[in-house]
Amino acid sequence: MTDSLGGGAVVAVGLYLTAILGVGYAARRRRTGESLADFYLAGRQLTGPVLLLTLYATSTAATPSSAIPARRTASASRG
Repeated sequence: MTDSLGGGAVVAVGLYLTAILGVGYAARRRRTGESLADFYLAGRQLTGPVLLLTLYATSTAATPSSAIPARRTASASRG
């Protein structure tokens, strides 16, 4: 595996994973609420514009992944 990627890429990925785990661990220790509702509803602190942007980003991200297979199926059926 290190032959195809190079040693630098493996080190970079290792540092990235270590940083992500460190951030997650630090955030877990600072968390005050223990409820899943707080997690899913962001502690009920989202404002309207932030909520709308979140919904827009979610729908925009889902559109390409569902539209590409439909286009390929349609073009394959035409021959």
